[in-house]
Amino acid sequence: MLLTRAEAAEVARVSVERIRTWERRGHLDRAGLNDGGMPVYTALDVAKAQRKLQPWTRVPCLSPS
Repeated sequence: MLLTRAEAAEVARVSVERIRTWERRGHLDRAGLNDGGMPVYTALDVAKAQRKLQPWTRVPCLSPS
């Protein structure tokens, strides 16, 4: 499952700017770009970054689409 920055932020319960920061600091890798040229991330990578950087919160389980 691929997530846009906004979707990743919503899932991780952080701001879009926090997602940018995680990426800039090397904690979150892009999975590629969507059709509009915007970065996308895997749900697993978002969960790993969120767990590493904010261990007191949890990413909710995502059901496959």
